[in-house]
Amino acid sequence: MYPVSLKFRWLVALLLCLIFIGCGKEEPKKDRKVLIICTDIDVTSLNPHIASGLGAPNVFNAIFEGLVVPDPETYRPLPGVADRWSVSENGKVYEFHLRDNARWSNGDLLNAEDFVISVKRALSSKLSHPNVEMFFPLKNAEKFYRRQVRNFNEVGIHSFGKHTLRIELENPLNAFIYVVMEPCWYPLNDAVYESINRFNDRSDFFPNIISNGPFMVVNKRTDNNVVLEKNPYYWDYETTKLDEIKFIVGFSIERSFNMFRNGSVDICMYNPQSAYYSSDLIDEECIKSEIRLGCFYLILNTKNKPLDDKNVRMALSMAIRRKTLLDLMSMTGDSAAYSLIPTLGPDYKASMMFSEEQARARELLAIAGYKDGENFPKIRFICNNSRRQDMVCSFVKNELKDILNVDVDIEYVRRDDFMSMRKEGDFDICCGDWYGDYPDPEKFLKLFTEKSQQNYSKWHSDEYDGLLKMAYYMRDDKERLRLLKNAEQLLMSDMPVIPLYFESSFYLMKKRVKGWDSNLLDLRQWKLIDVEEE
Repeated sequence: MYPVSLKFRWLVALLLCLIFIGCGKEEPKKDRKVLIICTDIDVTSLNPHIASGLGAPNVFNAIFEGLVVPDPETYRPLPGVADRWSVSENGKVYEFHLRDNARWSNGDLLNAEDFVISVKRALSSKLSHPNVEMFFPLKNAEKFYRRQVRNFNEVGIHSFGKHTLRIELENPLNAFIYVVMEPCWYPLNDAVYESINRFNDRSDFFPNIISNGPFMVVNKRTDNNVVLEKNPYYWDYETTKLDEIKFIVGFSIERSFNMFRNGSVDICMYNPQSAYYSSDLIDEECIKSEIRLGCFYLILNTKNKPLDDKNVRMALSMAIRRKTLLDLMSMTGDSAAYSLIPTLGPDYKASMMFSEEQARARELLAIAGYKDGENFPKIRFICNNSRRQDMVCSFVKNELKDILNVDVDIEYVRRDDFMSMRKEGDFDICCGDWYGDYPDPEKFLKLFTEKSQQNYSKWHSDEYDGLLKMAYYMRDDKERLRLLKNAEQLLMSDMPVIPLYFESSFYLMKKRVKGWDSNLLDLRQWKLIDVEEE
């Protein structure tokens, strides 16, 4: 036997120590609560002043908190950073009183001036904020944005001390308390901008975002993951139940489904596919469906003949069998739309504003001068190549040919080209959808006013714009909703857009997830969500 040298013994001992230390570091805490979510909606940015799309709001709700927050069931305003607020008798002045223990995720105190500076940044024309109109209710805000007012002190938002924020509106707006719930109203910490020394920066802020919500970002986005961790400086830290939330994005539906089945993820937020969301493969109690505040519709270019004739537009609408379309697309949970706005609550319900009548559709086409589709010019339908739009375009093309003898040319274009062509009016028909930021009919109806940049149909009605203007100034909420319902009926009688279906959210969720309340906007109070051991 050969003697073992002392040097070799020390080397072995050192290696063993390193192995044990390494194993200790890898050992996860067994009581740590982690929620893992797989989604097909990417989060393009964590800067609430530039982000848009459907993925960002839920992550924003986890890492930021606004002045008020939505109740997860009713969407009524609850205290957030502000623990109380008041409204003046004339409805134009809101005063928010901030919590004295509100802090940023770096430990800095959050104060009223943070909101003032954030609004000033959002109103910078150089930033090109995608939702800048959400600040226009403020006195002089739109004028400042358009450089008609140069001094920001003239804009209706001011801080008084560290904990009082006063907002003055141009005109009373009943829904303003819902407006300040929006992600674009979340405050941004000055330290982020100081680190890059750019007031108008459009960076996504990975991984240096400083936030004020129940969770904070802890990783630079790699390997398709966005990882959030419980924020130790959050004022309601003790209520927050989860230690970590992990969003996994960009995986195929097959891979995400298999991860859900083998227990690797808790929630699979992918769109429904009948081959995967089957009770034969998944416990029915794990299959969830929620009504959403969204409508999918066709946009008709009313400047182009023959779509400038409302009889033609109504004929096209009446010819399309919506339930057949939904069955074809396997859109479980979605419902056929016969109005633009879905039910928002007991005070504003969706109603039957038009019907599907094939015989009447042919009559209207004949009245317009195109009996049996004769001499009807070919319609140019642009499509952005998404699976959903492709299915809708193909279905509508076949319906109009079979029922009205109308020919449709589908033109497939890239998404970027689709967006620019729609904006420039380079189409006859195209697809569109809209999700309300808060449950108010005005959020849908204002799309079709003359001044709206998103009125791609180019339709205009002085009567319609007048009804919306009257509703805007109306303080009696019951009368206001009546005016808005009349405006919707007027819009549907002219049919510049053809509603097809109201959208729903469809996903898989493990039984161990608790506190996941259903709501129209598909938004969560993340601090209330919990996971239990299975």
